[in-house]
Amino acid sequence: MRVRAEAYSNHAAPPTGFAPFVVGRLVDARDGGLWSKGDRVLVSVSDPKAEEVEASSSACVRVPDGLDPADALLIPSTAQALRVWRLLRLEIGEAAVYTDGIRLAGFVGFVAIWRGGLPVIRLTTGGPIPDVETVSIADAASAVERVRSLTANAPGLAAVDLSGSGDVIAMLLEALPRWGRLMLAAPCPEPFTTAFYTDIHRKGVVVCSAGDLDSIFAEPLQWQADIRNACRLLLDAKRAAILRDCLGREPDACRQRS
Repeated sequence: MRVRAEAYSNHAAPPTGFAPFVVGRLVDARDGGLWSKGDRVLVSVSDPKAEEVEASSSACVRVPDGLDPADALLIPSTAQALRVWRLLRLEIGEAAVYTDGIRLAGFVGFVAIWRGGLPVIRLTTGGPIPDVETVSIADAASAVERVRSLTANAPGLAAVDLSGSGDVIAMLLEALPRWGRLMLAAPCPEPFTTAFYTDIHRKGVVVCSAGDLDSIFAEPLQWQADIRNACRLLLDAKRAAILRDCLGREPDACRQRS
């Protein structure tokens, strides 16, 4: 299938490790009926400046007609954040904790709020964030006590590490309550030490991996629920504006065809 690009991902500052991708319309569909000429799609590309690209039908992500091209470029990051909390089974009223790290962090925080996390906490080296409790990681012991204090009355706690820092992961493990859940969503380049029996085994903590968060273009059928919910969020103008701010740029930072 052939796609004519409408807008391109800003690869000067990619949100994660995505290959370049574009949003555009099909000008040629040869897939046996699943797609039609004129359908809007999101596809990864090898040439981020190409006006027309070839893509297999199985690698296309469907985009609603009513979604602005610049907002459509936020589908992958929004779907990633939705997938993180879905896999962690975050329920309404449970505490949600996340860290600094990849540019996905802002999306992860917003989606935690949208899913009803209470409170939503960010372990950070930065300043205040609207609607999020921020906890400084400058002093590990103080950070652990602060997280425990903020989540003492929560019925459950789910946390995601986006930093890949052994020190931060150890901090999260120590702060987790009984039956807490932790997802490791970034590579950890160096080994770290934690009190396994005290912080994991005795508390029944579940530790999982995020898997390949960049497989959205390779296996879009596995992402259908997250993509669908990402589109719903981005079709809401107010929420789309918040998600644009999460990425640290406005829509005109995306290169659009004239």
